[in-house]
Amino acid sequence: MRAIITLLNDGSTYDITPAEARLASQALGEGRFKVTGSQGLVPFPPTSVGWGYSLSQMDSKADVAIEHDPASGDLLVTVTRDGQPYRLVSTLMLHVLADDLPDVPIIQSMEG
Repeated sequence: MRAIITLLNDGSTYDITPAEARLASQALGEGRFKVTGSQGLVPFPPTSVGWGYSLSQMDSKADVAIEHDPASGDLLVTVTRDGQPYRLVSTLMLHVLADDLPDVPIIQSMEG
């Protein structure tokens, strides 16, 4: 399943879409974050439809490096500007692969 996790500068999670995706985030230091529960970034075209990450306009001059540890599933994210750790002004969105959600049964209406 594809999901989007949006991080704040303190490492907390602002939003997860879909909300049921089992993802979490934390700050490891200035401009460093860890995201757990992912299977890495969604692959880029032509393999898939991934777009990696998105910064807000206020943070557009920052550089982002993302490493995936396949053993743990963790994403290690580093945000810098001019080679120095950078504190986000707004948000960072990551387009990730996550575990599939369990199937939810569809209840058919009894009305004709």
